[in-house]
Formats: sequence, C-alpha cells, structure tokens
Amino acid sequence: MFHAIVFDLDGTLLNTLDDITDAVNDTMILFHLPVHPIEKVKYMVGDGTDKLLERALSGLPLTQDQKVHFKKIYLEKYKLYQTRKTRPYPEVEDLLLRAQRRGIRLFVFSNKPDFLAQEVVRHYFKDVTFAGILGQKPGALPKPDPTALLTMLQEKNVDLSTAVFVGDSDVDILTARNAKLKSIGVTWGFRDREVLKKAQADYIVSEPEEIYDLCIDQRKTCL
Repeated sequence: MFHAIVFDLDGTLLNTLDDITDAVNDTMILFHLPVHPIEKVKYMVGDGTDKLLERALSGLPLTQDQKVHFKKIYLEKYKLYQTRKTRPYPEVEDLLLRAQRRGIRLFVFSNKPDFLAQEVVRHYFKDVTFAGILGQKPGALPKPDPTALLTMLQEKNVDLSTAVFVGDSDVDILTARNAKLKSIGVTWGFRDREVLKKAQADYIVSEPEEIYDLCIDQRKTCL
C-alpha cells in the first residue's frame, strides 16, 4: 500500500488548458502577436511558466524587456482567468476523498507558480485536506528537479518507499525517478500513453479509480 500520493496539477488533477490558452492568447493580442491554437498550447505546458512563454514567443522579435513585461501581463491575466473554465477531471475529487478517508496523505507538486497553485487547488478541492501543496517558487528549479519535492516530503516525515508520484507527462515521470519514487502516468491529461511508456512510468492508468486500486494493492499492474 502507498501511504502518500503526490499529484501533478495541470493535466492530472485539473484540466487547465482553456484558461492557460486564453491567458496566453489574450496577452499575445495585447502585444500584436499571432495567437496559438489550443492543441499547440497543450504541448507548451508542463515545464513551468518560463518555458511556456518561451515556446509561445519562439521566433518572435521581442526584446528581453518586452519578454519580462509579457510574463507580468500573462501572470496577471492567468490569475484572473484560472477559475473560469478550469475543471477537475471526472472522478478525480472522488479519488482524493476516498484516499483521504483511507488515511493516505495527499500532496500536490506543480511547475505552476506557487501562488497560483495554492489558489486554484483550494478553490476546486475545498473538501480535501492536502498534507502539502507546492508550486514553483522564485529561485527554485522546476520539475524534473526533485529538490523542492524531496524537501516537502522530508518536512512531513514521508517514507519515500511508501510514496508515489502521479502525473500526465514525461516530466512528471522523470521527476519521480529523480526523487526515487514510484510513478503513475495518467492518460487523460496533456500527453498520451506512448509518451508515458517511453518515459518508463511504473504504472499507466486511464481512470482515477485505478490510482486508488494501485495505492491499496501495489500488486496490481496497469500498463
């Protein structure tokens, strides 16, 4: 049995893609730049805000000062937008509540800026008590670097051998490996099964119920 589950946020617990796309594109419009289709934005997400915006602005003639201003405006817009269209994936909240009732400790570790991650998790999961929520803080390295994750788990006295990391991307699977945690890849997010298989996820699931089953009985296989 796993006694602690660490969840990625975007693409794992919450479908945030519409709000992220709106914030990116509305900022592009302000700067008189071409907008991106949502399917393209999906593959920009996962490595943190700096990488997202670097990809959105790739090949465009902005100065460094303009890029700094672009990021400021994007973050302001996304803070306003992030509860407009974002929704939990089906059955995710039920999974969290069932795991919580079973005594499994729940964590969130995200490349989303910490102040945004804290806000959106508490907005959508009011009935869930998380042992820790951590987004990317200034000066901290993003996933797949495991440093901030390991610090959070150590502060909560989590035995790493009884913890598992759940995410939708190869970045999440690599984060788990770097932290020496087992990994569960989910197929309902921003990357497909082949990406998760190539990243060598320990388990791959297509429904939240399968995560609960795995955490109660590690003998199960979901590849």
